[in-house]
Amino acid sequence: MDSFASPRSLQYGRTSAAVGAVIAGVGCVVLAGWWLRIRELVQVAPGMVPVVPNTALAFVASGVGLWLLARDRRIAARACAALVIAVGLHACLDYVFGFLPYLYTMLAEPFVLDRLPRPGRLAPEAGLAFVLAGGALLILTLPPRRGGLLTAAILTVDFGALGWVALVGHATALDDASTLGP
Repeated sequence: MDSFASPRSLQYGRTSAAVGAVIAGVGCVVLAGWWLRIRELVQVAPGMVPVVPNTALAFVASGVGLWLLARDRRIAARACAALVIAVGLHACLDYVFGFLPYLYTMLAEPFVLDRLPRPGRLAPEAGLAFVLAGGALLILTLPPRRGGLLTAAILTVDFGALGWVALVGHATALDDASTLGP
């Protein structure tokens, strides 16, 4: 961070770093759950859809990217953003074209199969959400330009809206609200 930064921007940087650390931490816990085969770490409650390993990887990459961005490590944050976009784009392409389905089991072999028609596969809205989140993170790593922050904010709001719809769908067991595809 710049030594001449305002107290408000320093606070935003600290908050971003803390949020990034929490997001990455959640992803690490879920990945550990898959690797150690601990159901409680990959599934919020019995019968609910588990968090798949690629989703956890995208959480780790987005959290680390946000943390790096708060530390003004833009090139490394850009690499994290690219990984988040790649995970999301792979999920979207797989729903459309059946694109490289074996990538879903590269991180961990699925052992929790509750409500998973295809083990390890991200939901299509999760893929889209990661493309949006990664895009917002990527835009924030670029040099400031006119409209860049607004574009990142719009992508972030879209990402958040997808998340809320999925959360409400899962919480109310309304499957039509929590998934776009089969």
